[in-house]
Amino acid sequence: MEGHKVPEGARFLDLSDYGRPLAVAIARWAEPRGLSPHLFTLLQALVGFAAATLLPWATAWARVLVFLLLPLKSMLDAVDGTLARLRQRPTRTGRFLDSDLDFLVNLALFGALVPAAGVSPILALVAFGFMELQGSLYHHLYVRYRHAHGGDPSARSREDARAFPYENARLVALLYGVYRVFYGWQDALIRALLQRVCGPCVPDRATMTLVSALGLGFQLVAIGTLVLLGRAAWVPWLFLGPGNLVALGVLARLRRL
Repeated sequence: MEGHKVPEGARFLDLSDYGRPLAVAIARWAEPRGLSPHLFTLLQALVGFAAATLLPWATAWARVLVFLLLPLKSMLDAVDGTLARLRQRPTRTGRFLDSDLDFLVNLALFGALVPAAGVSPILALVAFGFMELQGSLYHHLYVRYRHAHGGDPSARSREDARAFPYENARLVALLYGVYRVFYGWQDALIRALLQRVCGPCVPDRATMTLVSALGLGFQLVAIGTLVLLGRAAWVPWLFLGPGNLVALGVLARLRRL
């Protein structure tokens, strides 16, 4: 798969995966140098936290940096998994560490909207919840798609603490425990929703392209663009309005499968 999540014949236009070419290039550079995929997982989180820290500054330069850092975070986010797949050693450690840090970065970004744009804490929290649910819808459908097409097995539709034989099972269990706190409610809601809408259906390519607009990479670009334009106060409404409309469109397509 050359670092990709699915074989070439099953690939689709992924609006959230714009950083894949750069991620593959970095992973190919890092692979012979023995660099750990987890190093890039931590690096992308630091970039995300830096963007959240800059957001309340509200200066023109701060807005430009946030706009640049959020897509950079997404690009680096793809390096760890790409590197693991190049080595043919995907890990559950990386799967949970990545997701746990993404949750914290997203929470920091929405928390920063309160002082940065005068957003109500309740509105920020509600919008954060919808952002997470929309991202989880993309994730669960992508997992179904990957498994149906022989793709990366590191994520599962119903997660558990089982580790691959070559990784530290205790660390996986710890990271999974954090994952359950952050994502357990999301996974349960999305699984129940998908079961009700289409049962065990597998999305087609067109549906995957549509739902990829709810992936974290595209979400971060959208947030960064609003910040750059001086419209950070609009960020919550991005997920309460257009994000939910896209999710409804995805569910309508799935019902017809």
